[in-house]
Amino acid sequence: MQPLPLEPICVYVSQGKEKMTSDTGERIRFHGRHKLAMEIFSQRQILLPSAFVQVDWNNVNKALHAVHDIAGTNYRLNKCDGTHSLLCPSCLTAKETCAHVLMCEEADRVKCFQMSADNLHSWLRSVDTCEVLEVHIMRFVRSMNSERFLIASLESAGNRDPILNRLARSQDKIGWRRFMEGMISKEFCRYP
Repeated sequence: MQPLPLEPICVYVSQGKEKMTSDTGERIRFHGRHKLAMEIFSQRQILLPSAFVQVDWNNVNKALHAVHDIAGTNYRLNKCDGTHSLLCPSCLTAKETCAHVLMCEEADRVKCFQMSADNLHSWLRSVDTCEVLEVHIMRFVRSMNSERFLIASLESAGNRDPILNRLARSQDKIGWRRFMEGMISKEFCRYP
């Protein structure tokens, strides 16, 4: 990437991969926070750098509440008020963390999860999501972390789609739980 002929100065971010062509403040702050977040996520073992770079951070909004366990779970409420029970109100055996809410095997929690998955499926259809993606996303979601996205994509009727396979490998680096918290691969935006 080079400056244009009448461009006396230009700013590059993201290790020279992105050239700033307008107000640079917001993008510079984004890249600075991105670098800091990658270090923190690695230190706290939330996401390794190889998985962190796969996430579509430009489109992640409120997902971080779940990532940092600051969502209104009993575990979090107990940290604020030590008298509050930290147990899951459904199974009464495990700490109710964001991760547990996704994986709780109590019948009503599973039913709630399936209803949420049905709502996601309806939404994917309502916004005309590519049918191939819809099928793979829903299979991955409904697997409840028992199946990798790549397996779902490879097992579809003789799938040889290299773009879908790249997407699947990228999402598998991020993982099912983080997908459920809103961390989707940037490869989703590249899928036709």
